[in-house]
Amino acid sequence: MKVKDIPLAQYVEWLENKKYFSILRWADGEWAAVFGTVGTWAGSEQSRSIELQKDLRQNLIKSAKFSHPESRILFAIPRHVREGTEIFRIERYLQQQNLTKIPWVRGNPFYYASRDGKLFPLIETLRNKNLGGYSRSKGINNIIPQ
Repeated sequence: MKVKDIPLAQYVEWLENKKYFSILRWADGEWAAVFGTVGTWAGSEQSRSIELQKDLRQNLIKSAKFSHPESRILFAIPRHVREGTEIFRIERYLQQQNLTKIPWVRGNPFYYASRDGKLFPLIETLRNKNLGGYSRSKGINNIIPQ
């Protein structure tokens, strides 16, 4: 399973050049639910239910059809999904479901930029961009004040 590293500056550049993308966060809790693992994760909530497992599996299958470079739809594997056996388990599951063409991207740039106080270029770009959807949307100033 190949997992790309994309620097935060690349996301900012895509936004500035109107190359839109989406990020779906798939971390330890989401994968545990897909695999039916009982336990508690970072959010301290139980992540095991048949409905959640079914919904996440369906979400992954439906989302995969939009996963090609032109659409910039990226699936993030944050830093806390272990690189060892967990990645192999995920890869095996994706192979079994015929979902091997999904472009996986490591979620580290967002974590590290936030930790190091370097998220401002992304926030500034989001503040100044029309985010689409609603015609009156003029960025996120009402959500993240200056």
